[in-house]
Amino acid sequence: MSGVIEPVLSAELDALVQAQAERLATFFGKRIMITGATGLVARILTLLFLRANERLNLELTVIAIARNPQKVARLYGDLAKRSDLQFVYQDIKQPYDQVSQPVDFIFHAAAVTGSKQLITQPVEAFSAQVLGMLNVMTRAQQDHARVVYLSSMEIYGQPFVDRRATEQDVGYVDPLVIRNGYPESKRSNEFLASAYHHEFGVHVVNARLAQTFGPGVSADDTRVFAQFARSALRGEPLVLHTDGSSLGNYCYLPDTIAALLTLSVDGQAGESYNVVNEATTISIKELAELVATHFGNGQVVIDIPDEDMGYAPQVQLRLSGQKLEALGWQPTAGLVEMFEQTIKSWGSMTR
Repeated sequence: MSGVIEPVLSAELDALVQAQAERLATFFGKRIMITGATGLVARILTLLFLRANERLNLELTVIAIARNPQKVARLYGDLAKRSDLQFVYQDIKQPYDQVSQPVDFIFHAAAVTGSKQLITQPVEAFSAQVLGMLNVMTRAQQDHARVVYLSSMEIYGQPFVDRRATEQDVGYVDPLVIRNGYPESKRSNEFLASAYHHEFGVHVVNARLAQTFGPGVSADDTRVFAQFARSALRGEPLVLHTDGSSLGNYCYLPDTIAALLTLSVDGQAGESYNVVNEATTISIKELAELVATHFGNGQVVIDIPDEDMGYAPQVQLRLSGQKLEALGWQPTAGLVEMFEQTIKSWGSMTR
């Protein structure tokens, strides 16, 4: 594989295949459906399965669900022509009738995540999330497929505990705040996962992802970690649009992919698991200072706009990763290495 896969990401994919070879053997000859295939995590997961096919001769097939052929062409290039990768173009609000053969595994990653859309089109955003989950679970019930649902740490809302939050420590989310359509839809979808497991026996596991980045992140990504990195590389002050007191929880992108494989094979049906590196819990302001110190000019500026930008609410959440670690998963990279590898991958793309 080449072209759209830069060298840093390519090396990480090879390392993942080697480290996860035993779990990847579970997918021999299987059909794997991945929704939201142009999103960050789903794309890297797709690339991993393709690389595993090359290295381990798994004879698997990936059915990638996407909406935009132009975006697929940009992100996958000639890889989209491979015989072991089949793209199906449709909206997640529609049943998966175009997928003609039964699937064995489903990784449901499709979601509406744009901050502006979440506050300007809350009805469309919420309904897309829930209808998408219903369609996935219906297909999983039909095909007796295993499902990993990519949930979010935002489902915790405002935590009720001062210690690290386990999967049982779900806090408060105000349903009348428009931006909260995102965490509310994630909560709704985790309920649907539990309901389909209990009523129909569907094997589904929820992966509550911390903020995830690493090689594979686009150099023009709009999320705060990417904005920090770009500003630092340009020698500019890092600008915060909040007071920076919210705590962030992070996980290296290859570690997140390894976690999804772990949950697909070893996760307990009907359960949720935090996907987080506990050592990365840090405030947004501290994160800015870390990036400015290691990669920039050391300057951090706070500039809070008057306009509602649709940012997630301020929260003091520290996630526990112990439940996932009990399955044998371990994070491998901390924040400095995460930024180093991300920035290195951007550089290798421009040479």
